[in-house]
Amino acid sequence: RTEYKSPLGSLMNVRVKTIHAEDDGNHPNIHNLPRELLAQREVQYIDIVNDQVDAGRYSKLEDPALVRCDKRRIGPLKPDWKNTVRPLIYAYKLMRVDVHVFGISRKAEDLIQSVIRGVYLRAHRQAYCWMDKWVDMSEEEVRELEQRVKEQLNATDYGERKSM
Repeated sequence: RTEYKSPLGSLMNVRVKTIHAEDDGNHPNIHNLPRELLAQREVQYIDIVNDQVDAGRYSKLEDPALVRCDKRRIGPLKPDWKNTVRPLIYAYKLMRVDVHVFGISRKAEDLIQSVIRGVYLRAHRQAYCWMDKWVDMSEEEVRELEQRVKEQLNATDYGERKSM
């Protein structure tokens, strides 16, 4: 679970809960939402090959359609990769964005969700393209790497980020 803190205090809150599953990406309610929240939920799919990255952030080294992962002998991924690559691990992210500012709440929430979607698209493209660097790491080594990255982020302007 990740929570992003805002300098606006209680005026803005972003929470993301992630569950990973090896399936077809169509689990109807993996987060076990109650019926009323399930009815409000908007499902968005992120496709690391076919979704476009902002032009200013694009890198050929981070394009799954161009990168081969030698250690797993997969790639470059083709447009129909979801039908041909196995196993697939889906990251189900439940994101809640609340902005409590009269008159701009909905627009601000939509903008924040769009920006975070772009961050996740890029991060998952990188995870695939950098697979040869991390695929042989133990869980302990991954956790140590996560901790180092967290410390580096906290030393920047993103220091308000809090992981739970």
